[in-house]
Amino acid sequence: MVLDGDAVSYATFRSHLISHRGAFAAFSLRHRIFHFDYH
Repeated sequence: MVLDGDAVSYATFRSHLISHRGAFAAFSLRHRIFHFDYH
């Protein structure tokens, strides 16, 4: 059960990390578009 718990926690950690990186990428892309439009 310890291995299963580690696998589940690792999967949730990975999904959180991927979603966080996706949000950061979207934010930086929006920031870049904003600068391109207004500067």
